[in-house]
Amino acid sequence: MKKGLALILALVLVLSLAACGGSSETSMTKEELLDISHPTSIKNISEEADSNIARASSTYVDNTYTVWGCVTEIASDTITLSGYGSCYLRAEMTSDEIMNLNTGDRIQIVGTISEITEGTISMKNAHFVTDEYKIENAIGIDITYSRITYTYICKVVDDNFGHVSFSTNKITNAQWNKYDGYDFKVSASGKFIKAPNGCENDGPFMDDSNFTISDK
Repeated sequence: MKKGLALILALVLVLSLAACGGSSETSMTKEELLDISHPTSIKNISEEADSNIARASSTYVDNTYTVWGCVTEIASDTITLSGYGSCYLRAEMTSDEIMNLNTGDRIQIVGTISEITEGTISMKNAHFVTDEYKIENAIGIDITYSRITYTYICKVVDDNFGHVSFSTNKITNAQWNKYDGYDFKVSASGKFIKAPNGCENDGPFMDDSNFTISDK
C-alpha cells in the first residue's frame, strides 16, 4: 500500500515538473522576450545556414531575436516573412496579432528560433513589435532626382533590407546641387509605403514623416 502511494506521488511530481518546464518557455510575454532578445536579420541567418546549417542551428536555435521582414504569407496561426535571403522565416503567432497584418506589410517581430531547415527558419512564440522604422546617422550612398514625380530619393544602406529609400520633398535644389555625387548623413523615421509612381525601387520605401540630412 505504502509502496503504491509513494509511486503515485513520485509520478505526480515528475509530471508537474515537466509541465512547469514546458509552460515557462511558451508563456513569456512580448516584453519579456524583448528584454532578452538580440537584433539580427533574416538575411544573416540565411547566409550562415547556406554556409553551414549545423553551425547556424547551433548559433541561433533556442535563442531569442528581433527581426524585420516582409509578410509574404498569412495562415491561421503562422506568418511567413522574407528578408533578402535564401530562407523564409515562418513564425508562430496568436490569431489576435495575425488579424491586424496584411501581406506586403514590413514589420519587426520578436520570438525564439526553434529550427532551421533548408529554406526555412522556424520561430515560436512570436509577437508583432512595430511597423515604424528609424535610421539614425546612416550613410547615404546615392541621391537621385526624379523628374517625373519631382521628389528626391535617398538610398540608405541597411543590414535588414540592403537599401531603404526615402521619398521626400524636404531637399531643396540648393541641397541637391550640394549633395549630388557625395555620401551624406541622414536621420529618418516613418512607415513603409509603396514606391511613388515613376520612381525606381530596389528596396523598401519610407515616407518623409521625419527626414533630415547633415553635412556631407
